[in-house]
Parts: sequence; C-alpha cells; structure tokens
Amino acid sequence: MSCVKIRAIFLLILVYTLLSGCNKQYLSAYLTEDEYLRQVKWKIKIDTNYKYKKANPEILRSLSQIQDSINVIIFFGTWCSDSRKWIPKLLSIKESLPIKKYEFIAVDTTKKDEKLWTRKYGVKKLPTIIFSRDNQEIGRIVEKPKKGLERNIYKIVTEKN
Repeated sequence: MSCVKIRAIFLLILVYTLLSGCNKQYLSAYLTEDEYLRQVKWKIKIDTNYKYKKANPEILRSLSQIQDSINVIIFFGTWCSDSRKWIPKLLSIKESLPIKKYEFIAVDTTKKDEKLWTRKYGVKKLPTIIFSRDNQEIGRIVEKPKKGLERNIYKIVTEKN
C-alpha cells in the first residue's frame, strides 16, 4: 500500500473518532432519589458508603433534631466535577437532615433539561441545591457551599423567611 493511501486511511479514522466523540450523550432527566442512585451510580462512580469526614458532628446533631418538612431539588450534571464532589457528600449526611423528599434533575452540558426546569428555577451553575418549605424556596446552595455543607444547610433551614 502506498504511503498516500495509509495517510488517507489514518486521516479517515482520526476524523471518525473525533466526530463520534462529539456526539457523547449525557443524562438529562428528572429522577427520584432511588432512580438517581440506580442510574447515576455507574455513570459517575458514586460510593454509596461514602462518609463526609469534614462534617461538623455538632451541627449534624442540631440538624437531626429539627422537626421540619423540607424538600430539596438538586440540579446536577453527570459530567460536572462539582456535582460529583458535592452530591455524594450531601447524600452521606442525609440521615441527619430534616429533608422529606429529594428530587434530582440531570442536565446536559448546556445546562438544559427535558422539561426546562433549569429555566423555571433560574439555574446557571451546577450543582444547584434548592431547599423549599410549603412549596416556597427558602434557600439554595450554588456550585459549592461557602463554609461547609452542613453549616450552609443549617443556616437555610433555621432562618425564618
């Protein structure tokens, strides 16, 4: 085979490889907590036994004593490093939190989802964790907590709106 043919074949393989990588699919869906753990675990290697070692035990104890009914909507991307870092940390302390219901909305790299929830909630960065009480937003954590995840959650759920 001539050198020109080999180069042409190599170029075709290279172009095909690059183009097929551009069509990579990312999860974009509404998920319950069980669906999240079942579907996303294999995509981003979530360790369900992970323990957030830096969590403040006093704050977690205080959070566990709060009698409230908080709902949480979590916007995340399977491709997003902050989502892969903070969502497992949140789930590792969930037993201490006064959260009644978790909802997960996976978005693509353009931060869009099938039902336009990101637009409805004004989500610009990921992850965005929105806390609500009686269908009213009481606070959110955007991208990463400022002074510890559990401190941010405690401030949100104890502030009177």
